[in-house]
Formats: sequence, structure tokens, C-alpha cells
Amino acid sequence: MCTDLARILDSIGITNKGTQALINGILSIWNFGIALTSAFLTERIGRRPLFRISTLGMLIIFTTWTICSALFAQTGANSAAIAVLVFIFIFQFFYCIAFSPLPVAYSVEILTYSVRAKGMATYVFSTKVAVFVNQYVNPIGLQNAGWKYYMVYVVILLVESIIAYLFFLETKGKALEEISVLFDGEEADVKAKASEKLAIMDDTIEERHEYVVPKKI
Repeated sequence: MCTDLARILDSIGITNKGTQALINGILSIWNFGIALTSAFLTERIGRRPLFRISTLGMLIIFTTWTICSALFAQTGANSAAIAVLVFIFIFQFFYCIAFSPLPVAYSVEILTYSVRAKGMATYVFSTKVAVFVNQYVNPIGLQNAGWKYYMVYVVILLVESIIAYLFFLETKGKALEEISVLFDGEEADVKAKASEKLAIMDDTIEERHEYVVPKKI
């Protein structure tokens, strides 16, 4: 939603373009700092805790943001507008701690070698769809429904929070082969399969050497 920052600021009475540009610039620096910091802390904290904290935090903050936007639309109170502005920054904090540094890395980790290319293609396609929605659908929703359009994202964040809490596994400190075992069981142990294949290849080579007839001088 923050890609439509100008429209969001318009909805809470901040219509000056210079002020909007200043807020946008500060928010970009804020996002960069949080994302960079969380990228260095990923190995200490872990993927699963970051995704859980991020999704639950975004759900709570965005729900409160929606309530404050509704209050401003109904009463025009400056306090509600200021609250929305504060919640924008807090929301971006929770977003950036996980969804800036982790989606690509986590996707590569959990996808087995045989489906990694297809999985990443699906990931890239889904992000492009999300970008399309942000650019062309959100403006229409905000213009026609105002703060009520935020309810769509409250539901989306609720679903994301449930998925992250129930189904995301921790991959911190594990090799790709160990992560494959977490998702697909012992049969997915790539290292063991590779060792078996090498052993079979060695046996085959030895058998071939046994059948080689030495040439006469």
C-alpha cells in the first residue's frame, strides 16, 4: 500500500507536494536502514521468527492504521492524521525486517534443486502481478472506496500471518541438503544420493577395467 503514499497522504489531509516528497524521502531512508540491519541479523534471529514478527506486526499496525483513517474520514481530527503517518513508518519497519531481505533467499533455500528454477519463476511472476496490482488496481480502490479499501489488505495480512505462523520452517544454520530433508523427508537427502551415485560410478569403472584386454607389444 505504501507505493500509493501520495494518495494515502491526500486521504489524511497532507496534500502539499513538497511535504509529501519529504515524507517519501525520509521513509525511503528509513526502509533502507531497517532492511540493511535486518539482513545482518538474519543469521542470529532466524527466518521463522522474523517472518512471524513481520506478518503479525503488519497485521496489527495496518488494522490500527485503518481505524485511524476511518476516524479522520469521519471527524477530520488532526490527531488521527498524525497517527496514520506514525503507523506508516511502524508498518514499514515490520515489513522491512523480513520482506526486504528474506523472500528471495528463503525461496531458494526451501526449494529443492529439481524444482528451484520453476519455483523462482513462479515467485518472480507473482511479484510482477503484485506490482501490477499496486500500480493499477490500488489507485482505483483508494479513489472509489477510500479507507474501506484497506480492509482488503487487512484480510490479506491475516492470511499471511496464519501461513507464516503455521507453515514456515526454520532454515537458519542448515545446508541446502538438510533443508531438503526438512520438507521432503530422508529421501530428499541430496548428499546421500550423490554419494550413492558416486559409489555406483566407481563400481562401474572398476568393472570396465577388469574387462579391458591388454594389447600385445
